[in-house]
Amino acid sequence: MRLKIRSMVGLLPLCAAGVFEKGTFLHHPRIVELIDLFRKRHPEVLQKIAIADDSFIGYAERRMISVCNKEKLQRILAYMLDENEFLSPYGIRSLSKHHLEHPFVLNLRTRI
Repeated sequence: MRLKIRSMVGLLPLCAAGVFEKGTFLHHPRIVELIDLFRKRHPEVLQKIAIADDSFIGYAERRMISVCNKEKLQRILAYMLDENEFLSPYGIRSLSKHHLEHPFVLNLRTRI
């Protein structure tokens, strides 16, 4: 049964991401070869992931590769960095602050 709880589980796609510093591709051309090979073998996957190309350049010209596309990453980060959801003065909460006012209730009916 799927439980509609806002928990750390929804933030897990952020763990499957990598960041490349500026110049990584120049110093490690094998990475470029492997990314190109992946693009050729799995073109259907490219729409669902964020790839380390020129369209995804961040601070200090870092590039990120992720199992989520850019839009999904932005949605996940919006929840994670929202103080009314997961961000607290002490770090990231395991459960969203949303549940403080809207607790999750599970009713189990047992048959005797």
